[in-house]
Amino acid sequence: MTTPVVIAEATAASILTRMPSGRAGTGGTIHIRAFESKFGRHLAIVPGLKSIRAFTEPVLDRVPATLAHLHFRSYPENKTRNHHLKQHAPRLAQGRNADYWLFPTVGDFESFARWYAHLAI
Repeated sequence: MTTPVVIAEATAASILTRMPSGRAGTGGTIHIRAFESKFGRHLAIVPGLKSIRAFTEPVLDRVPATLAHLHFRSYPENKTRNHHLKQHAPRLAQGRNADYWLFPTVGDFESFARWYAHLAI
């Protein structure tokens, strides 16, 4: 069965580049799927959930108003989070600020990912 999270992962792979880590071709582990934009920004999808959730670099202050409602939480650099980020998407790991997003639909995720992919650092 193809879930929204699996579709979001395929969508991310069509827009961004999988990070060269973890199991061959997955861009991560069973705990995280990591991607990188052409500008070096990291995005990590949390697989295995019913809803599409992703970590990004802190961009809430730059996100278009049409996407801002998708923001779920900001992580200050000292706040713990998925420890797999350290190896697979280090720009999102503890020690750096990060945003956490919740996407109700694949379309919401795709809109965000397309915007994020073109956001320069």
